[in-house]
Amino acid sequence: MKPLKPPRIGEGLTRWNPRPSGRGGGQIELTSIWDDLVGLDLDLYVYYNASGTLIEVGSSTTSTSDERVTINFPEPGQYVIEVYSWSNPAPGEATYNLKVTTIQGTSLQVKNIKEENGVYNVDVAYNLTDEELNSTLPLQGMILIGTTKNSLLFQIPVTLVPAPYDVKVTGVTTNKMYSLDNTYNITVYLTNGGPYNATNVEVTLLRDNVPVDVNVLVPTIATGEVYNVTFSIPLKEATGHTYKIVVSAPHDVNTENNEATVYIRPINLEKIQSEPNVLMVESLGKGWITFINELPGRYYVKLNGETGTRITLAFKLPADTSSYTVGGKVIGYREIKTENAIVLYVETITSSPVEVWVEYTTPSMIINMLRNIGMFYTWQYTKMLEEYEKLIAQAEEKGISEEVLTKAEELKKAAEEEYQRALEISPGSIYRGLGDPRVFRHLRKAYLFLKEAIELLESS
Repeated sequence: MKPLKPPRIGEGLTRWNPRPSGRGGGQIELTSIWDDLVGLDLDLYVYYNASGTLIEVGSSTTSTSDERVTINFPEPGQYVIEVYSWSNPAPGEATYNLKVTTIQGTSLQVKNIKEENGVYNVDVAYNLTDEELNSTLPLQGMILIGTTKNSLLFQIPVTLVPAPYDVKVTGVTTNKMYSLDNTYNITVYLTNGGPYNATNVEVTLLRDNVPVDVNVLVPTIATGEVYNVTFSIPLKEATGHTYKIVVSAPHDVNTENNEATVYIRPINLEKIQSEPNVLMVESLGKGWITFINELPGRYYVKLNGETGTRITLAFKLPADTSSYTVGGKVIGYREIKTENAIVLYVETITSSPVEVWVEYTTPSMIINMLRNIGMFYTWQYTKMLEEYEKLIAQAEEKGISEEVLTKAEELKKAAEEEYQRALEISPGSIYRGLGDPRVFRHLRKAYLFLKEAIELLESS
C-alpha cells in the first residue's frame, strides 16, 4: 500500500528543477512506461519541496504500469518524483523508464490572432537561444488560450524541427604515394543529400581510432554540392596504420554514411631486401589478406573485405626479372624499379573473396629450366640409343623393310650429328653446357630425331 507520509528526499527518488519562467507558465509531462508483466501495477507521485516539506502536487494511480502526471504552471523550485510499486507479481525489483518533458520559457510568442468564420488563425514567432538553435532534437512548445477565469481553455502544442540535411561521404581517393619519407594525401568527398543547407560541418581525422590534431570545419554545404577535404600525412615509419575520416554536423538526419576508412602501410624502397615479398600497402575501406603462397617464379594471394574496397598489393620481384604476368581480379598495376628489386603495385577491388597472382621469370630461372630439361634430353638420348640398337637387331625377324631401315638410319645419323654439335659447344663435358641455350637447342633436336627413328621402327 502507499505510505501515508510523503517520502523523504533520498535514494531511489528522482529530482526535477524547473527554471523560473518569465511569465510563470509552462507544462511538465511525466510519462512512465513499465514492464509488460501481467499483474504489475506501478503508481506515480510528484511532490513539491517546500523548504524540506514534500507537498504532493500530482499523482497517477491506475491499475496498470503506465502512468502520467501533468502539472500546469509549476512553481520554480525542486520537485521529487516517486515511482511506487503497488503490485509486483515477480520477485525482485521492477524496471521502468521515466521520461520528463518540460515546456517553459518565453521563446515562443503569439503575435496575432485572427478569426474568420469561426476559424482562428494564430501567428506565432519564436526567438531561440544558441543552445536551442544547435539542438539536434525537436523543440516542444505550447500555446495556451483561455480567459481570465480559465487560462487553460485551449492548449495548442507546437513542435519546432531542426532543418534536416544528410551530409555523407561519397568517396575517398589518395595520391598513391606508398614509399617511405613521402607525403601521403587522403582526399574525402562530401555531399549534402538533404533538402536544406548543412552548416558547421566538421571533418575529423583519426589514426588507429585516436583523434589527431587535424580537423576541418566547413561553414556550409549546399544541397547537392560536392565538397572535398584533403589530409596530408608524412610517411615516417614502415608501419601500417588505419585512418578514419569522420564527418559530423548538428542536424544530420543520417549518421550511418559519415565515415570512411583508409589503411596505409608504407614500403621502404631503400631497404627493400628487408621487406616482405607480398605486402598490402593500401586499402580504401576494410580489406585484408587471407592467404599467401610464395613459389619460385610465382606469388599467389587471396583477399577479402567489404564490398567495393580497393586494395593495393606490393609484390617484390628480383631486380633481374626479364618478364612477368599479372592475373586474377586486377583493375590496374604499375612498377617501380630499384637497384635491388622491382616493386609491382597491383590494385584489386573486393566483391567476395578475390585472387591475385604474379608470375615472373629471371635469367637464372631460365638457365635452371634449360639445365633441367637438357638433363632430361641427355638421359633420354642415351637410353633411346640402346633401344634403337635392339630394334635394329630384331628388324629381320620382325620383317621391317629396307626402306624403313634406311629412313631410320638417316634419322639416327641426324640425331648423332646434333648431339656432337652440343658436345663441341660444351666445355669439356655435356653436363657443363646444359644451361647454354645453344647446347639446349642441339640436345632437343638430337632427342627428337632419335625419338622419331624409334617410333618409325616400332610402327613397322
